[in-house]
Amino acid sequence: MTCSPPGELAGKTVGVIGGMGPFATADFLHKLISATPAERDQDHMRILIDCNPRVPDRTEFLAGRGPDPRPALRAMARGLVRAGADLLVMPCNTAHAFRDELQAAVDIPVVDWPGVAADAVATTGARSVGILASAGTLLAEVYQPVLRARGIACLVPPPAAQELATRAIYGPAGAKRAGPRSGAARSDLRSAASQAGWPRHDKPGWAAAREPGWPAADCPGDDSGRTNPARSLLAGHRRRRPAVRVRAAP
Repeated sequence: MTCSPPGELAGKTVGVIGGMGPFATADFLHKLISATPAERDQDHMRILIDCNPRVPDRTEFLAGRGPDPRPALRAMARGLVRAGADLLVMPCNTAHAFRDELQAAVDIPVVDWPGVAADAVATTGARSVGILASAGTLLAEVYQPVLRARGIACLVPPPAAQELATRAIYGPAGAKRAGPRSGAARSDLRSAASQAGWPRHDKPGWAAAREPGWPAADCPGDDSGRTNPARSLLAGHRRRRPAVRVRAAP
């Protein structure tokens, strides 16, 4: 007896707008495959991937310092549609500043990554969430509106803590260069949360909102070790917590 992807994804083809960065795309693919209840090759979903690291930097554009990534994102999305994708997903938090425009450019769903993450946070009962992210993700308020819409307050780190979060992403030993399991990146994230002085009462949460591959242990207060953003794609199955990691304080 075999197990196939259930619900809306049965028989569907997933298109991945990737390369932002390549480690994040590879990690998302690994998680998606691992989360699929398959007993043989044929039980897995078909996945089309456009891993394009030449998409202009999203944060640089949002800060007014770099070229516009939207034409490249639209071209990738349309290419995946032509190739047969039934839905699209972007394993890049900052790129979701442009999700609505991207959705308007195609006639298939673009997964609402921040919304799915916010839904997962809401299920924990957390009333406040600290966001550790790229400057672009914070500037574009990718997560703040969807969290507030669910009655969850957002805590943004002060400049010194944000510098540590930025180093955890872009630094020599950061997630973009050294991969999502970089020990130095984890340490910087912990230090950023500590410097921000985020409390451990009132069921706070911490969000590592840039690289979806960062394991749960990156975020203070979350020791589950089972974070998996890819589960948001598996309709009908219990979802593990996605890009935002959160744990209610005891």
